[in-house]
Amino acid sequence: MDATEQLPRGQQLLLQRMIANHSLPDGEARAIFASLHGGDYGTDDEENGGGPIMGEGIETLEAAFVSINRQLRPGFGLEIITMVDTSTSGSGGATHYHAVVNTAADEVAKSETVFSRSWNVHERAFVRLVVRALVERSNRGGSNDNDDDEEEEEEPDDDDEEENEDEDENKDNNGKKQKSREPQSPGIQRADLINLRSDLEGGCKLTLDQATRVVGVLLEEKWLRVAPCTGADRRGSVRALLELAPRSYLELYHYVTALGMEADKLPQFLYHRA
Repeated sequence: MDATEQLPRGQQLLLQRMIANHSLPDGEARAIFASLHGGDYGTDDEENGGGPIMGEGIETLEAAFVSINRQLRPGFGLEIITMVDTSTSGSGGATHYHAVVNTAADEVAKSETVFSRSWNVHERAFVRLVVRALVERSNRGGSNDNDDDEEEEEEPDDDDEEENEDEDENKDNNGKKQKSREPQSPGIQRADLINLRSDLEGGCKLTLDQATRVVGVLLEEKWLRVAPCTGADRRGSVRALLELAPRSYLELYHYVTALGMEADKLPQFLYHRA
């Protein structure tokens, strides 16, 4: 397909849905493809001579991505890519997210205005602090600053002798109690992110309410998300762990790397090219 050819109607609709949703989970993308390919919008594309609505030979979502990219890349400097999110791999496998992104690191992709042109300089400076903090936490592997602090030992009471005997089984060869650690999330508590407003410099400042609103917008627009490991009772509270969402990695690749994201910490990306 030449870059100047019109996409089949089904591919146009699929592309529109993807752009509107920013980052689309694989399950939702496949549901959209199935509804189009299955005939919810008609089995024939009248605008293209009555052929299949998704185009000749397009039987899978991946084939549709390849076909769309043939036109998007040379014609508009855009392409559909897929991100592999392994943070949920413990609950049934990695999740894939799809998005339409720039193929080149232009000034728009690198600028703070990529988040929201309606935000003022104070809010954009605050967003930069938030993203940088999450990037730094991710580079540390999600570890907390006090992970390596040793716990103070207490003298056991006589009544605790039986419990201590059981605990002996959990001690290493040096007699120190072994710590059972769960995998750390690269997230930061919502309250701590909001309090980054106190680190604003250069005359920038935000009130508590303003900083809270900005973090809320980042969540609403899917730049941030609540970490999967956050308990259900904390997900809506200021104690919820927040982390960079798939949309940030997909659309802000150049922005997060400019803020120090290490290459080996970036998720895997899949490219749909013929």
